[in-house]
Amino acid sequence: MWSLNYSILICLIDQSYKRLDCRSFRTVIRGRRFRYFSSPKTWAEAEKFCQSIGANLASVRNRFENRKLLRLIKNKQGRFTPTWIGGSDAQTNGVWFWSDRSNYQYTNWCPKEPNNYHGHQKCLQMNFTSK
Repeated sequence: MWSLNYSILICLIDQSYKRLDCRSFRTVIRGRRFRYFSSPKTWAEAEKFCQSIGANLASVRNRFENRKLLRLIKNKQGRFTPTWIGGSDAQTNGVWFWSDRSNYQYTNWCPKEPNNYHGHQKCLQMNFTSK
């Protein structure tokens, strides 16, 4: 089952959400606030956790954000650790969307990714491979 893989996560805070202290989201990329969490969770658990703090799993809009998020992971973990982000095609195979409802445009992932490996990958994970 695709959601049983455990991974760390990155949440993206909705700037209009007032309950959460935005200072806790110390990584700001072009006005978007991200926070890294090292508590392993399934993709569904990770998204639910992010929602509980007024956020969603991170969406990636462009190569610049992708590089910054990769650097954030490496800085926090000391290596490129597999990390959940908010992309999913669970509703329709091959039709990807972001859990924060932003437009899914960025597709410059590793070659042939996302590939729905053996029909079981329905969500996006940065640093899935050790290559």
